Amino acid sequence: QTVMAIGNPYGYTWSLTSGNVSGLERMVSTSSGNVIPNMIQTDALINPGNSGGPLLNGSGEMVGLISSIYSTSGSAQGISFALPAETVKDVVSEIIENGTIHRGWLDILSIELNAQIVAHSKLNVDHGILVSQVVPAGRADRGGLKGGSDKAQYGQSVIYLGGDIIIKINDKEIRDYTDYFSALFSTKAGDKVDVTVNRKGTI
Repeated sequence: QTVMAIGNPYGYTWSLTSGNVSGLERMVSTSSGNVIPNMIQTDALINPGNSGGPLLNGSGEMVGLISSIYSTSGSAQGISFALPAETVKDVVSEIIENGTIHRGWLDILSIELNAQIVAHSKLNVDHGILVSQVVPAGRADRGGLKGGSDKAQYGQSVIYLGGDIIIKINDKEIRDYTDYFSALFSTKAGDKVDVTVNRKGTI
């Protein structure tokens, strides 16, 4: 689908660029360490000053809110992202009602499974989110999630193997971090979720 972006790149007001939707449901990490799932990827040229502008379809309908670019130089390189309009509506409503946004989360330290972890631990599942540790007395701990006990070096970090492997949240299959964050993105702090785990080979 062809899309158009309106903004003020480098102070040039009411500038318009066009391109295509080049990907959906992208997970984007921000400079502050936050993760935003379900982003729209577009190759419309976006530069500093476009953020906060609308992403429009061919009928002039707003389909997204321009959010960020992927760049090694600080300028447009053909990979830009926008928040879906549905997400914007939800966020705006919550900000108006509460003044802030409180997304749901699990009180765990987690690791996305990969081939090395699967082979090293001889797991019978090849996808999911490994619970390395749970926050003591946190809601995940009280809910029954179990962290690992086998200490291992993982790159520059230390992780604990042998814990639960999250494979579903609210019946949504969890294969990787994209699925994990997407499943929690629509929840709010204090919400309850059903978590299905693989614990030592048993679901």
